[in-house]
Amino acid sequence: MPNRNKLKTEKLIYRSFLIAAFIFVNIFIGYFAYAQAGKNLQIAVSNVAGLLNKNIENNKNIATALGNTIPLSNDAIRTQLGVDIDKEFHASNSQDYESHLMFLPKEISYEDARISMVINAFWKRLSDENKSSYWTYFTRPDRKYYFCMNEQQFMHFKNKSPHLFIKDYLKRLQQKLNSDKGFLVSDVFYSNVYSDALTGLPTITVGSPVITDNQSIKDSKIAGMIVTDFTLNDLNDIFERVFLSDGDNIATYRIRIKSHLGNDALMQVENKRNRRFFLPDINIKMTDGYYVSASTGVWDIISLAKWAFLFTNLFLLMFAVAFCQSSRKTRQAMDKLSYDSLTNALSREGGDAIINTLSHHQKMMLIVADLNDFKTINDTYGHHVGDLALIYFVETLNGILSASDKIIRMGGDEFLILLPDCDYETVDILMQRAQSQFDYFSYNGTAIPISCAYGVQALTGVFSEDYQRADEKLYEMKRKRAEASLNGKTNEWSGDLAPVDGSLLTLAEIRQHPECFQKRSVLALIHLSNHSSLNNLLGVGYGRALMEYLISRLKEALPEGILLCRERPDKLLVVFPPLQTAEQLPIWKRQLESLFTLQEVAHSDNHELRISGNAGIVEEPILPERFDDIVLNAGIALHHVRNRIGNGGVAWFTPEMQQDGLRQIQLHEQISLALERDEFHLVMQPIVELGQENQCREGECLIRWQSPVLGFVPPDKFISLAEETGLIIPLGEWIIHQACKQLSAFIARGAPGDFKLHINVSPLQLQQKNFSSSVLENLNRYALQGKNICIEITEGVMLESGEHIIKQLTLLQQAGVTIALDDFGSGYSSLSYLHALPFDQLKIDREFVNGMLTDSRSESVVASVVNLSRVFDVPLVAEGIENKETEEKLRSMGCQLAQGYFYGRPQPFLSWKYQDGLISC
Repeated sequence: MPNRNKLKTEKLIYRSFLIAAFIFVNIFIGYFAYAQAGKNLQIAVSNVAGLLNKNIENNKNIATALGNTIPLSNDAIRTQLGVDIDKEFHASNSQDYESHLMFLPKEISYEDARISMVINAFWKRLSDENKSSYWTYFTRPDRKYYFCMNEQQFMHFKNKSPHLFIKDYLKRLQQKLNSDKGFLVSDVFYSNVYSDALTGLPTITVGSPVITDNQSIKDSKIAGMIVTDFTLNDLNDIFERVFLSDGDNIATYRIRIKSHLGNDALMQVENKRNRRFFLPDINIKMTDGYYVSASTGVWDIISLAKWAFLFTNLFLLMFAVAFCQSSRKTRQAMDKLSYDSLTNALSREGGDAIINTLSHHQKMMLIVADLNDFKTINDTYGHHVGDLALIYFVETLNGILSASDKIIRMGGDEFLILLPDCDYETVDILMQRAQSQFDYFSYNGTAIPISCAYGVQALTGVFSEDYQRADEKLYEMKRKRAEASLNGKTNEWSGDLAPVDGSLLTLAEIRQHPECFQKRSVLALIHLSNHSSLNNLLGVGYGRALMEYLISRLKEALPEGILLCRERPDKLLVVFPPLQTAEQLPIWKRQLESLFTLQEVAHSDNHELRISGNAGIVEEPILPERFDDIVLNAGIALHHVRNRIGNGGVAWFTPEMQQDGLRQIQLHEQISLALERDEFHLVMQPIVELGQENQCREGECLIRWQSPVLGFVPPDKFISLAEETGLIIPLGEWIIHQACKQLSAFIARGAPGDFKLHINVSPLQLQQKNFSSSVLENLNRYALQGKNICIEITEGVMLESGEHIIKQLTLLQQAGVTIALDDFGSGYSSLSYLHALPFDQLKIDREFVNGMLTDSRSESVVASVVNLSRVFDVPLVAEGIENKETEEKLRSMGCQLAQGYFYGRPQPFLSWKYQDGLISC
């Protein structure tokens, strides 16, 4: 769990980093845009102010020139301007200058007309750069008229006095001039910010006084004023021209032109769509001025850098989404890799990551532990209860161990525990505490005991060797426990079987029962062969109902006075009453046989209750010291009849059964441990194409068992036993997992990417609800595709829950998995199910292939199956090819694929080499 907390902390850090990156990048863009905006504003403000100041300087120059020109005589004017004013005045039409006059009085004096002609002539002589393109005019102090410098067509909107403040200004200026002849009139200029009376628009006015005789201060007086008015429309034109020349957008900024009359005298120009201005109650002073300023806000910054914000944040968002998806996939992969989804212990892969970091310098203790009677719990209550037992086991250990200790699930019910900075004495104390705390946990009111066997080893340097030593110590503890069981010390399973009947005894109780050893001499052991598989498939309730039904039939069929004991979850002991005559023995045997031939069928929750099994009987005086041996002999007889006859058989024990029976019992005991001890391994036999070169692109995966106790055990000896005991479920899962793992490695070593591996599957596996999802999960885990796997089923599978199996097979087929019918022709062989069953390949049984060269009927069967494969348009695989003649015969008949010793015996995956489409050892 500390690792998971670390992942959560890392996740929080990553999120904080992304948020900080968003904030930092946006602040950086905003700051950069703000700095750029400030630079642009300084340039724009300087240019706007410069344009206005230039107009002021031009007005000063014009005013100075007029002040020197207006008082001159006509001859002086004619000399300076090259114009005869009187001649021009008398010869011209009054409209030549009156078109420039605004607010005409009733009569224009000669002096006014003369001044107008002088101004008109003077203005025409100015260069274009010294002329204002805005409304520039001359006004007399008495405001009798305004003489517009520009053509009146540009001032068509002017029809009244622009404002009333110039007269006051000129009056005060004359007073100043009269009182202080040292006044530098050349530096005086007029400016104001106001609302124009003519247009209602905000306006800035700048002007210079025309002072006559300005070369002689003594005789100087105010003749008038040269003024230029800039309306808001004019200013907008100025601003746009300035900003466009700089490549900026005026709408991004706010520019203010403010009078020096006071803080509230403000005209603010934003843009044409949204003008905003403030007009003060102006009080004209002797010398006024103005200044131009600008500012920008947050929204303006965003608008200025909107594309930078948009693309940068879009990129960051895409990066964040990609990063989150990658992190999520990584976390899912790490969770899947590092932790076992059931127990929350470290998985084997996660454990390997830790083990690879171990150093021989570290002080570390290794504990290899597994649950006792785990298979019995699965068989009795179902695999889901076994899962609960594993969860309980790990949770109990977590409550005892420290946070630095690691629990690794190595597979099944085997765990590796790593304890750093620990010694043997401490480990012994911890495991004793654990054993004492493995209290019973309850499932549906049934108390189930949990205990474990374990082996301890200190890390000395080579982990694999230390692990092997701990594993050997674990199995030494298991061996001693098994020996104690055989010696009668613990002959029964230690779990509470939750008796289904009040008269049903446990082994401990029957040993103490006073009637058990009173002249009784017949004991039978009954085995329900379908109890384990149906218990897993239909649940504990069905298994309990089936046992209750068997007990009720026993009480009806057998004589009164029998003692019943549940020896195992699927086995009952029957101790018969004292024997009166020898004739009773065959009667009792027939009564037992009748249990397995009942025509009557009972039901439980819409499921049929059928008694299927065998029984072994012993006739021998039942004595306390011989009781365990008698039960053992009954078991030998049971195994004997099951192997010879099958279900429904009942046999008396004879001494000749001893050796073979002990082998069968041993086989039964060892197979339950073989998967835990990793005694199984997989081999592969090639399947070749019957073409010119016999190329190989398929192979069949086969299981082998090399027992340290029994030696090599053929598959036909243990597969049926695995199905009978329910071990085929975990064994089948192991086979699929290992097959995918080995195939992935085989492809990595050079086999083609579409190489197909055939895996044999039991009907019991197909009945599991999660079978198809388990297969697909293993394919994904090892980066394989559906086309890399072929699931082989036998014809008899259709007799077992057909609809559910078809659904499982269809799901796999939709994922690209090939479905093959194995041993075709030797079993059910009905065309009706071939029509309904989803399959992609046929495999003909080897007995027909082996006999086709000498037996015409076998040859006919093979030919029929070849034709059937053509009808269904699926390839046919012939098994058992052992010579060239058989191969040639099959090729001539049109068989596409072949398998047998002729092409290679089954070998470990690592032994096979693939090159140029051919496979070899």
